[in-house]
Amino acid sequence: MIMRPIGRRGFLKTASAGVIAWTVPLSLISQAAKSQVSEALTETNPYDRKQLRELAHQALESARAAGAAFADVRIVVGQQLMFGVSMKKGVEDLSFTRTSTIGVRAVVDSTMGFAGDVLRLNADKVASVALSAVSRSRAGRARTRRAFEFAPTPAVNGAWQTPIELDPFTVPLGEQEELALSAFSELRGGDANDVLDCGCTFNWVRRDEIFASTDGSFVEQRTYSAIPTAMVSAQSVHERFWIHRQVNSFLAGGHGYESVSKANLSTEFARVAADVRRMRFRPVKTVDVGRYDLVIGARATAEILGKTIGNPLELDRALLIAANSKGPTYASPPADILGKFHLASELVNIGADRSRPGANATVSWDSEGVKPDDFELVEKGVIMDYITSRQTSPALRSWYAAHGRDMHSHGCASDSGSRQPALHLPNLTLRSGSAQTSEEDLVQDVKHGFFIESLNVIVDQAALNSQASIAMGEEIVNGKRTGFCKDMAVQFSTPQFWKSVDAIGGPRSSSVAQFFFGTPSVEQLGFVAIAAVPILVRKINVINTGKIG
Repeated sequence: MIMRPIGRRGFLKTASAGVIAWTVPLSLISQAAKSQVSEALTETNPYDRKQLRELAHQALESARAAGAAFADVRIVVGQQLMFGVSMKKGVEDLSFTRTSTIGVRAVVDSTMGFAGDVLRLNADKVASVALSAVSRSRAGRARTRRAFEFAPTPAVNGAWQTPIELDPFTVPLGEQEELALSAFSELRGGDANDVLDCGCTFNWVRRDEIFASTDGSFVEQRTYSAIPTAMVSAQSVHERFWIHRQVNSFLAGGHGYESVSKANLSTEFARVAADVRRMRFRPVKTVDVGRYDLVIGARATAEILGKTIGNPLELDRALLIAANSKGPTYASPPADILGKFHLASELVNIGADRSRPGANATVSWDSEGVKPDDFELVEKGVIMDYITSRQTSPALRSWYAAHGRDMHSHGCASDSGSRQPALHLPNLTLRSGSAQTSEEDLVQDVKHGFFIESLNVIVDQAALNSQASIAMGEEIVNGKRTGFCKDMAVQFSTPQFWKSVDAIGGPRSSSVAQFFFGTPSVEQLGFVAIAAVPILVRKINVINTGKIG
């Protein structure tokens, strides 16, 4: 089949024909069309806010008329634009996705029912979703043992948007493409066998949500997530081993197009490329199995934190409400955990929030209309709280009362409109130490071990046991980095790992990493910011993944 470049008119026609997800090789889009792609993305948005407000009110009125004592509705419209650029391959595939969903919760005779669907611009269709929620509430009454309870929250009204300078969906694709390509300009001009490869990905998400309830709440939010990434790679001179270094000049998180336009990408790529060129001459060896001291960089620490402490402290997992969808957790039951379970070293203190400027999980209200608060999950290594919602926090009533606190939601509910609001990670922070300890100070305290900058953590169903694969570990001998190790992975149980934290970086060593810990749904707010510092952990199992038998 012969494939021809797509012109502007054809591109707009395709985008407006009800297509909500597509991937197009950029080589097939003409230059004229590229300059108009952002226009296609904004012109074809089939919804306006007035229309969405009317549909939300229609859903509430239908649920109330059918007998609901309480009802709430969420309408969520999500958009994602993503493409990659490589120094050697040029611009790669463009992906654009839009999803629009609606969900209604209804309480009848102290039993809750939920119904969700794809959003249709039809009052009768919206009413049918509300009636389905009421019907399911009545049907569930016979199998419900106790009355449904929400944590109390005041009615809220207002509108909020992530503070940004420029909406990336309004910037022509050609302009975005040129910005990425120009970042490599100082690295080009070498021979055809140049050892370097560089690449970056622009990933933009915009999410519009309306929440309304029969208690009088009505809020509108538009959140933005900028997830640009970049990396410089080169092959070692010693063997077929690739050295990778991330470019960290982006303002990733709750930002707009300024996250890349204000980053000095050319200079940063040149700086990282110079480091990689030097590093490729360092020796490489396969790792020896054993128990070693590890210095773990801030980004790698953040990933371990999110998967081994953040996710397991979602209260719906501890209550087994989400055992099928998320899995159980080692931090269960709450009565045996809160204030009693020493998860980590006394150096470990972990906070949570949804208020940090520029962070991905920052909102003004969650998907239940709750104004989130800041709270501490772990204090001096002991678990002191959970990530909660209106639906889950009543289970902690006695714990909060014993500590002189009102029972309330921390405001951590989120999801697509077609699914019930579920717990998702807020922004997390591993508190820094009081001393001005740097990453290099931690390295100097290791006689024989490894430094780990990045890794990929896989946890078991309860997040109790983990294995982290490491593409590139750096060996430390007598406080100095001596070379790279390949075929490396570490294995640990969550309490054993965190109790082995022997030193922690100071305030100046802290950095923020952005992650996506949700299911691949554009309108689900699964992006999260985790601030962490480098840590020194003692005697962790290191295995060799390259040896067989």
